[in-house]
Parts: sequence; structure tokens; C-alpha cells
Amino acid sequence: MMPRPISRFATRASTPGAALACTLLLGTACKIEETSCRPESVEWSVQLALGASNSINPADDGSALPTSVRLIQLKGDLVADDLDFRALWESEKASDLGESYLAYEELIVYPGQPHLRKLPLEEDATHIVAAGLFREPVGTTWYTVYEIPRKHPNVVCAKAPESKEYPDPCFFVYLDRATMAGGETPPPGLVPDSRLQCAELGVVIEEDGGKKKRRRRRKTDVDLDDPLRSKDIEDAANKVPDPKVPDPKVPDPKVPDPKLPSKPSAPDPDLPSVPRGRK
Repeated sequence: MMPRPISRFATRASTPGAALACTLLLGTACKIEETSCRPESVEWSVQLALGASNSINPADDGSALPTSVRLIQLKGDLVADDLDFRALWESEKASDLGESYLAYEELIVYPGQPHLRKLPLEEDATHIVAAGLFREPVGTTWYTVYEIPRKHPNVVCAKAPESKEYPDPCFFVYLDRATMAGGETPPPGLVPDSRLQCAELGVVIEEDGGKKKRRRRRKTDVDLDDPLRSKDIEDAANKVPDPKVPDPKVPDPKVPDPKLPSKPSAPDPDLPSVPRGRK
């Protein structure tokens, strides 16, 4: 199976929006201002960039064999730790593996050939598992898990609120012999296709909404907005101290301070005096 060519993986949505400020989080963050771009209206998917070495799934004579790869969408990450190689490949549909498994599809990977495709996402999916049908699987190296960036629509509204044209996130997978590695960045050995455009990593959205701003206001600011509380604060600031009422911050000279040393006492007549020097 030859890889299907891709021209451009870009996110689109139908709702028009207004401009807003946004920068990549390298010490800063994206701020969502007033805009009609709604994240729920953004249409997006995950781009699968899959590659294979020339020695995948070796036969008894050492020759590489085409390998089946299953892409499974699931909700929750704990079930991924319980994946069973035989159960996964004997199942006929995702629900055979459990209620947390939502959907899967299968493709054939050939030695030394890349594979690019878009993966439509299930609504509740949080992770994608890529599993290889190797002749001799070792440990847990026959599959890899990718966490779906569910905040991607928010990034699209921040980066391209009007055109909605912004690259989708990428899931990189690489097969070598009887092992599989993958994630949001290319694993060692995988050279991504030069045509592939992926969403930037590390983008954080900060909402500049009124409620969030009000929660960060100081108590003094809230009091000043209240006419009664503002009057109390002003009266307290203009209050003249009463000289008859002692100020607790000023020490009373009549009361000895325990921190200061007391006056020396009179000499004891029963003790011998210090001898004076001779003239």
C-alpha cells in the first residue's frame, strides 16, 4: 500500500471571529480576548506520521516483513497499562477489549516506507494506541500511546480566529525490528515528511475574561467599590488620635521594659571592698 499524498493539514471551522492577541509560550502565553471563534466549532483531527526501518518484523531468515498496525482510540490512560497482545489482535471490534475502547482501524506498514494519514477523533477519546503485530513481541515495546491534545481548538481560536487555518497536532510512530516508539515529537530514526505541518507545542491559552479578572482583584479594590465600605476606609484614614487614649504601639515610660537591663543595685556592705592602690 502506497502512502497517500498530503497537500496541507490545516484546521478549519465555519464560525467567523474577531482578531485577538496570541504568542507562543516561550515565556509568554496566548490570550483570548473578545472573539466569536468558538472552540466547539473548530473541525480538527490528528495527523499520523508513521515510518518504518528496512528491518521491521524480521522473518526467520532475517528479511523484513510488512506489518499490521492497529490504531485504537480510548478514553482514560489507565487501561493502556493492561493491554494484552493476544487479546488485542484477536478482537474484531474495539468494544471487545472493554468499554473504554472506542474505535480502531488497521493499516499495513511496509519496510522503509512512510505513511501519512489523518485520524478522525471520537468525541470522548483521550488517547490513541498504536500497536504492531510483530512475530516476536518483547515486553511492552509492541505499542505506543499518544495523548490527544483536547485544548487544540482553543489554540486554533487564539492563533487563527478568522481563517481557522492552523495545522493539526501530529502523532509520530516509528517501527524498527519488533519494537515501536512514538509520541508528539519524532522518535529516533524517523525523518518526518517535509510537507508535514504540525501544530506548535507548548501553547497555553489564558482567558482575559471579566470573571477571572475580578477574582484576582484585591480586597481593598472591592471595598472601594462599596460606598459604605469606602466611607469607613476614608474615616479611618482621616481619624485624629485621642491623646487621652494610649497608643498600644508607643511604650509607656512608667512601665519597665523587660527587654532592657535594670539599674545596678547598691553595693552589699557584707562584701569586702576592692583594695585601693598605694600612693
